[in-house]
Amino acid sequence: MPQKQLHCFSRAARAAVPSSIWLPVGIMAAIVFVALAFAVASPARAAGLCGSTERGVVARRALPSLARGASVSDPAFGCTITRLTDAAADGVGGYVHQYSSINPFNADATHVLLARPDGVMQVRDLRGAIVRDNLNRLGVVDRANPLWSRTDPKILYFHTRDGNELKTYDVGTNEVRTLRRFDAYRTISFGLGEGDISWDGDHIPVVGDGRFGFIHTISTGASTAVVDIATSGATIDNVDVTSGNLFTVVRIGPNGTDLYDSAMRPLGRVLDYKGHSDRGRMSDGRDVIVMTNSNDATPIASCQNGIVRTELPGGTERCLLPLDWDLAVHVSCNNVGQDWCLVSTYGGSGVPYAGEVFRVPFDGGTPVRLAQTRSSEVGYYGQPRAAVSHDGRYVLFDSDVGGTMDVYLLRTDVADPVVRAPAPAPTPTPVSAPTPPPTPPVVVAADAGMLVKSASSSAVYRINDDETRSVFPNAATYFTWYPDFSDVQVITDTALAAYPLSRVVTIRPGSHLVKIQSDPKVYAVETDGVLRWIPTEQDALTRYGTAWTTTIIDIPVSLWPTYTVGAPLSLG
Repeated sequence: MPQKQLHCFSRAARAAVPSSIWLPVGIMAAIVFVALAFAVASPARAAGLCGSTERGVVARRALPSLARGASVSDPAFGCTITRLTDAAADGVGGYVHQYSSINPFNADATHVLLARPDGVMQVRDLRGAIVRDNLNRLGVVDRANPLWSRTDPKILYFHTRDGNELKTYDVGTNEVRTLRRFDAYRTISFGLGEGDISWDGDHIPVVGDGRFGFIHTISTGASTAVVDIATSGATIDNVDVTSGNLFTVVRIGPNGTDLYDSAMRPLGRVLDYKGHSDRGRMSDGRDVIVMTNSNDATPIASCQNGIVRTELPGGTERCLLPLDWDLAVHVSCNNVGQDWCLVSTYGGSGVPYAGEVFRVPFDGGTPVRLAQTRSSEVGYYGQPRAAVSHDGRYVLFDSDVGGTMDVYLLRTDVADPVVRAPAPAPTPTPVSAPTPPPTPPVVVAADAGMLVKSASSSAVYRINDDETRSVFPNAATYFTWYPDFSDVQVITDTALAAYPLSRVVTIRPGSHLVKIQSDPKVYAVETDGVLRWIPTEQDALTRYGTAWTTTIIDIPVSLWPTYTVGAPLSLG
């Protein structure tokens, strides 16, 4: 029986290759350029469109060298590819766009939002010319979860980095405006890095302090009731809001996807597994989530490692396309109402759809293959993570086919009717912030072993035997030690200050495996935050069983220095 989608680990077990996502990868790129030796028929063209409806293996065909702004027809499938960036010419480490489920195109699909490895974000047009640069100087950075407005092509929404303010950035005027503060929370996130603004352009999925979920309405400044979405003890992977303004929560360990209505009333669990996914909407108005079922313990028959469409809120599943077990995917369904989603693959070769971008119809019909990405897939950002525009005309994907990581634009020449954008939302007006869960009564002293927080902060600490305190850096770490917050006591700021901060709590030894997002290596955690690399998949299976992938936690880059890397583990 083939192992389910262990792609994160299998990449780590490849021959030793530097895992830095921004280093030039000339050798790997040269390998990618070589056409695979498979004898196949000429791809069948999709009627009236670019792309191919061929279902078999299509040989990898080299892409001619492109300068920034230059275009060429994809040698395999015929769709037009334009190179938007040239990292080597600019003397930088690379360029990428955001996650596949986040729309990188503005409201009229004339501009895209891109990022550099040094944190600089910029807006470019569809020929690669820079429209606005150095957005980071205005606070627009990846960790601020910038999202394009669905109605105004000049507006980006974002929040303060590690803060609690909702802001807008105007590409036309280069001005930043503060819309409101969420004073109940120290930090907020929009979708935890994978969610997007709603189709109507008026609702944002918000998570306060890593665990309190709600939907914020931009036009009125109002927010729904607040729900503690971390009560099950699971790590929250991402949240999103559907076209019908349903709130989705994808969880890790135990895996699953939960659903709330537009007022944040629970609708229950719709899937007992998680995977790379995006929310979409069918032309008849039904909300759906499209996800890989690679982690489904009871998958649809004959749908191994499949792309599955699940109706919301009912939970009815339909297999859209089974894939070879060597392939992992990213999904993008920004093109609401067109009855298809975009899928990009990575982690395989010599099998159908490997290293490609293609359309998957919601009715389970024949996919349309649009382009080969030709990326080496070294490191997380070596994956193409393709994202489609809201009107379905364009796709962005990342590739190091030219030797450095760069962004490419794909013109799909879609014949589907373009879905009309919603009417602009009214000007936002401030209202009161959502009310957090009740706070326990304040105590004035703490003993060794107590869990405490101050009334003025959401940070949780553990009092040590030496009368110092250790801080839990995030909810993911906390829940490896404790099932809930029922034992946390609130103490005065004066009492808390009497216990000097001495250390940062790390993941509880033996509870989870960990990795960092920019490096595919997986580690076991031992006492005092010592990490032991697990070199092979067989080691992981032997030590932790077949479900080992469900225990992996991604450690934020900022917390990596709190751990110490020790000697690798092995079967011996």
